[in-house]
Amino acid sequence: MDPCGLFMSGIHVSTKTIEAMFGIAVVVVMCLELFRRPLDSWHGEFLQSAGKYKKLLRECAPEAAGALCCVVLVAMLRFRGDTISGTLDAHSLEAWESIKAQWPVLMTADTLLAIQAMLRLVVVLSAVLRSGARINSPLLEECSALWFGGAVARCFVLKQSQAYWLEGPVGGLLPAALDASLVPLLFLLGHSAMRRSGTAILLVSGLVAVFSHRRGD
Repeated sequence: MDPCGLFMSGIHVSTKTIEAMFGIAVVVVMCLELFRRPLDSWHGEFLQSAGKYKKLLRECAPEAAGALCCVVLVAMLRFRGDTISGTLDAHSLEAWESIKAQWPVLMTADTLLAIQAMLRLVVVLSAVLRSGARINSPLLEECSALWFGGAVARCFVLKQSQAYWLEGPVGGLLPAALDASLVPLLFLLGHSAMRRSGTAILLVSGLVAVFSHRRGD
């Protein structure tokens, strides 16, 4: 396998082409599902479909507003330009320029991870705000308890070393603060499951701590 792509029947297909094909496939599937679900007939009742979309938007207005705020914030931070080059030495600057060349739009792959941190907060806030409406959610109970453990572990390593902090226009303190803000919210969602399975959680946490310590040695 070529690290820069694949050879298919003697034809070289670059990695970027493969990624673009996967991206197009995802968009096509999403569009098909988006237009298929609201339609009640084969021919499509567009007025009724538009009404269903409006109802969906009203019901998910907080989530849509949160996602829009994330997009606006990322765009604003990205348009500030490169604020890191002036703090790097010659060797690090060369590596940084190479990274920017590979990510001309986002500047660095860490920008994607920072966007994920923002969207995670939107998802968890939505689950917290809707948890009292007796709506079944995949984020309640055990799932939130497991996520809470992961969030605590992430906050611990972020506090231990800034090597785990994200870099780039959306990096630094912002994504670290977003990860830390998840901890109390996830505890609210998963405290019932943690109370019911306290012994199992303590046992698993102890085993993880032992294996992590041995890995560090």
